[in-house]
This record gives sequence, structure tokens and C-alpha cells, in this order.
Amino acid sequence: APAAALARAARGLGIALAAAVNLLDVPAVVLGGVFAGLGEPFRAATAAELAARVVHRGDVTVRRADPGSGGALRAAAASVVREVLPARQSSSGGEALRT
Repeated sequence: APAAALARAARGLGIALAAAVNLLDVPAVVLGGVFAGLGEPFRAATAAELAARVVHRGDVTVRRADPGSGGALRAAAASVVREVLPARQSSSGGEALRT
């Protein structure tokens, strides 16, 4: 049952990604977060669904992000820092701090 659920999820993701690829004409898709951790069979099934549904481009590369890199967490933290720091002035009263 877990394998069937992953296959359905990969198919659904492939369908959704194909719409985006067809609209935006991107050459590659990177599976991050939870999707990256689902393994090679999930990536391959997603890529197969994309290949069947992308109409105007040849191969679309589908790869997994490094799940141990913490990239999504760092990006989320950076977006918060960018919101907070520009609003604060330096102690000399000069220009706002920038990240």
C-alpha cells in the first residue's frame, strides 16, 4: 500500500508540474523538501509522468535536492531576516542595514 500511495503521489505531482513546465518552458525541476526525501523511485515516477505530459519541450531534467542541506530552512530564515533588518536603522542614523 505505501508503494501504491507513492506512485499516486508521483503521478499527481507529475501532472501538476507538467502544467507549470508547459506554461513556463523550464528545462529542469528540482524536488525539494519532503519530495526530495521520498527517494529515487518517486523521482523517476514523477519524471515519467512529466515526460508523458510535456508537449513542447524535449527532456525535462528532474532531480532531487540534497535533503540534508537544509536549503529550505535557510531560505525561510533569510526571508525573515530581509524583512526585519531593512526596517532597522544603523546606530549612526545612516542607511538601513542590508542583507
